[in-house]
Amino acid sequence: MKTLALVLFVACSSSKTDDKSSPKGEPAKPAGGAKADKPTITGELVVSGAMAGTFQWKSDLALDCTWIPATKVGRVEVTMTDGHEAFLAFDALVGSDNAAVTMTSGKLKSPARLTSKSGYTLVGTDDGKVTTTVDTDLESKDGTKVHIKGTLEASCQTF
Repeated sequence: MKTLALVLFVACSSSKTDDKSSPKGEPAKPAGGAKADKPTITGELVVSGAMAGTFQWKSDLALDCTWIPATKVGRVEVTMTDGHEAFLAFDALVGSDNAAVTMTSGKLKSPARLTSKSGYTLVGTDDGKVTTTVDTDLESKDGTKVHIKGTLEASCQTF
């Protein structure tokens, strides 16, 4: 019995696995046409009110975007900078009961999330190209207000 267990152990541990990892040890790219590239986004948001500046995404900042063509549900979450030590977190969601556009920033006097449920669109294509257009006033529960205007073009993952 011990011999059989040892033979099975040796056979299993010495068999080749087809992990499809690259020679550098990087994860394999998804098969079947799924996007393996990181999402990207271009465009800018102009913010005025309790905070002011023109904000853009830089490749070293956070970006997550998803588009589900069959249900027209999508989300863009992005951290942007004005290039002068001010950052904001912008989030736009459509196709859900929680659809809204939100913003937060450490440069605001209040840490509260500013929100609006109108004045924006987020539309996508079957290949994951997403356009977010915003021209709205956002307000927090404590009364902090900003106006955001701009258009963002993203390349997102699709499902």
